[in-house]
Amino acid sequence: MDIQKILEAGANVTLSVTPADLREFALAIVKEIMDNAPTVKEEPQQEVYLSNDEVAAKLGVSKNTLWRWGRDGYLKPFKVGKKLFYKSSDVEALLQQDGDEKGRHGEVTAKEEKGGGV
Repeated sequence: MDIQKILEAGANVTLSVTPADLREFALAIVKEIMDNAPTVKEEPQQEVYLSNDEVAAKLGVSKNTLWRWGRDGYLKPFKVGKKLFYKSSDVEALLQQDGDEKGRHGEVTAKEEKGGGV
């Protein structure tokens, strides 16, 4: 028995539906919706780039530390003209890492930057 055909005919009948019939009907409805649904194309997200100052403030490190991280390959900047920019996704990845991860990659305290030592 095809429930879909009965519904389309508009017949005024009482139906006794088995679980198998109900499943078949549900699958037919889902297939119809999927066939008629517009396809959604995911647009790639455009990368946001942050300046030296923005990254230093966001990570709580100095520009010297950013320079060293770039040299060591820990956080690679992109140069546009004479300015350096960092991918926002790279910065967010650093923020997601363990909190003491920065310390293992050469973070310098303000006291050390001024030549005072630890």
